[in-house]
Amino acid sequence: MDTKKEIKCVLLKNHYWLITEIEELFGQIDQPNCRLIRPYQIDIVYDYGKKEDEPNWIERPLVSTKSSEPDKKYEIYPWKEFTDDDNILLFSDYIVTIVEPKPELLEAYLQSVE
Repeated sequence: MDTKKEIKCVLLKNHYWLITEIEELFGQIDQPNCRLIRPYQIDIVYDYGKKEDEPNWIERPLVSTKSSEPDKKYEIYPWKEFTDDDNILLFSDYIVTIVEPKPELLEAYLQSVE
């Protein structure tokens, strides 16, 4: 049995980017056929200075990647913060595309879910 984790960046139809372990499910046609395990949302932020002074600032990992914009970073945090569920079932037709994460993003994700 292959226990290798498939961690991917997933673009959903509602324009959310996630980084998650993903598993294909096989079953009935009218049931979800994809499991997202510990999905984290990816947001683009521009690091222009200290945000700790902002009243609603929440400390989240900022990830620098090779980019044409030096102040551009990625922020990752648990998707659907209103739940503690680590396994979320989804119909694959809600997914636009799946890509490999950049190494820096993958490392930040793995550290966050430990």
